[in-house]
Amino acid sequence: MSNWFGSDFKDRFEMGGEIIPDNTVALAALDEVKWDEYRDGYREEEYISVRWSILQPDELKGRKVFQKLKVSDPDEKKRERQRRMLAAIDLNAGGNLTRLGEQPSDNDLQKYLLYKPMLIKVKVWEMDGKKGNWVCAVSPRDSAEVKLAEITEEPKETFFNSSKNQIPF
Repeated sequence: MSNWFGSDFKDRFEMGGEIIPDNTVALAALDEVKWDEYRDGYREEEYISVRWSILQPDELKGRKVFQKLKVSDPDEKKRERQRRMLAAIDLNAGGNLTRLGEQPSDNDLQKYLLYKPMLIKVKVWEMDGKKGNWVCAVSPRDSAEVKLAEITEEPKETFFNSSKNQIPF
């Protein structure tokens, strides 16, 4: 029996589908932004949850990239880096959040950041055999050319796959 949504429905929409190539520059806009929290038995974490919707290039149109801005991280360096990313997003969306001078509410985030096209640079993360995408930078929509990065077959040496960093047992 075939699926009403199409035979490749499950493959196209499973978590961790096709990875956007490393260093891709895309035109995107936030289509969801809100405060969120993660809790387990050991820790509680509050962050801003962001969902980017890619507008260009056409090969990626409609794809989503998720981002957690840990602007409340207890580590000061991490917190400041995440706040700088939020400020960069805000600057490209008009700079209204930074003018508030206080922690933004969900309403503020949505009012000032949603549906404002800007360029994002997409990178690939890899951990425990899983891969995904993350946004490493944002810039004004006319500051660079939208380009789908080429996929290279040669894997880059990272800390995790370098033979220098293996622990012999």
